[in-house]
Amino acid sequence: MPASHVLQWKDGAGWLVLSGGGDTRDTEPIDAQVQTRAAADGPLAYIWAAGDYDRAIRYMDYLAEMGGRPGYLVDLASEDNITLERKLAESGLIVLGDGPHIDALLAGLAGPAQRGMQTAFSFGATIVGIGAGAAVLGSLVLTSPPEQTPRHGLEWVKNAVIAPGIKSLDEESRLIQLLRDNPQAYALGIGIGSALVLGPSGEIELWGRREVTISLGPAWGAL
Repeated sequence: MPASHVLQWKDGAGWLVLSGGGDTRDTEPIDAQVQTRAAADGPLAYIWAAGDYDRAIRYMDYLAEMGGRPGYLVDLASEDNITLERKLAESGLIVLGDGPHIDALLAGLAGPAQRGMQTAFSFGATIVGIGAGAAVLGSLVLTSPPEQTPRHGLEWVKNAVIAPGIKSLDEESRLIQLLRDNPQAYALGIGIGSALVLGPSGEIELWGRREVTISLGPAWGAL
């Protein structure tokens, strides 16, 4: 597991891009860098479970206008398990899209989808999480409002609570309480139009507006 200070993330030959989201005017510099950084062969797979089909189509059209690689939409609810795992494993770029349905995304990524992503990542695929798609890659996730119930995430970034769209965690009471309840955890605030990018050899880069903050839990001597 590559590590740098508190950050530890999943082993693999690919890059992990955690984006704070926003509209395309906010994310265009990040999306352009993803296209140049994604070196593995294979199509783009866009997982849209957090959002809706129309939003997914608009995003794919936007990438095509940028000259991005060919791709397809992944419907986690309708694909059979064998096909789902195989198609994701063969992808060179996997995007976990944003949207309000983080619970559906988290549930759909269990089992075959997760195995397919891991296989692709091990062979160099780039994994991009946008907004809710970034949040589920942490160890802990707050579910959709208004409940915001803590759940276990996919743990691609160990001990992290990934908070997309947030530049400062000082007034985020729910996140602060989550860190107090889980003292080994830390929160990553990733602002709109910003991305934290983690590489296979321990590289850490900031893209876009570069608005990324870290708040440590009590086990780190904070809070």
